[in-house]
Amino acid sequence: MLAEAFAEPLTEERMEIYIRALADIQQDRLRISFQRALQELTWFPKVAELRNLAATPEDASKEDEVKVEADAAWTYVNDYLRQWGVDQLPLYSTSGQSTQPPPLDPRTDYALRRIGGFQALHQMDINRMPFIYRDFCEAYAQAPLAERLAPRLEERFGSRAASHKVNALAKPDTSELRRSLAENNRKP
Repeated sequence: MLAEAFAEPLTEERMEIYIRALADIQQDRLRISFQRALQELTWFPKVAELRNLAATPEDASKEDEVKVEADAAWTYVNDYLRQWGVDQLPLYSTSGQSTQPPPLDPRTDYALRRIGGFQALHQMDINRMPFIYRDFCEAYAQAPLAERLAPRLEERFGSRAASHKVNALAKPDTSELRRSLAENNRKP
């Protein structure tokens, strides 16, 4: 059927290759695969394409699931931004009732922070959107790992060590000031 529809010659050898390569797929899934190939492809399908077209949602890899979930999270944060704004201010009704923005789930929040938060998303240049989207999806995929590693990373890079260095940087270097005052006091 596919060979005829795509005007593709089908030799005995080629047919044997396809039969052997697709033998493990259930007949009903194969029929679906052939129908999808007719509707979705513009050329005669390779074995791998037919196998992909026959795949069920249960066959999807964990990686594919995360990609689809990350895409849904991307859509959600963009909708969230449109509704609640960059500062996530509450909405007020005419009766004076306020509605607070719902909290983001930790995984989405992590990915959003990795791309610079709502402010960065709001000010995103349209030409950079594919890159920010990619970074968001990668961060979304890494969020569970980051959560698992958090205690070890905090222990290794701890907040005390980090805050000590930040505090040290925030203190002005007084050695230059002392030297200058000493020189001024020596002058007559």
